[in-house]
Amino acid sequence: MSKLDVQEETNLFMKKINEGYFEKERSTNCEVVYEEEKRDRDTAAVKEFLKTPLFKHIMDM
Repeated sequence: MSKLDVQEETNLFMKKINEGYFEKERSTNCEVVYEEEKRDRDTAAVKEFLKTPLFKHIMDM
């Protein structure tokens, strides 16, 4: 088994790094952000509740 030329292998490795050989595409998170979804849902529910007779009754007490 022959010995590797360390400098030659290092240069080859660095060339691959600089040319983007080891790069990988980063995925983006396309899922719903639960905190924002919950906040929007709760806000809509409160706005609807403000229109109900029960809320008017509570406010008149």
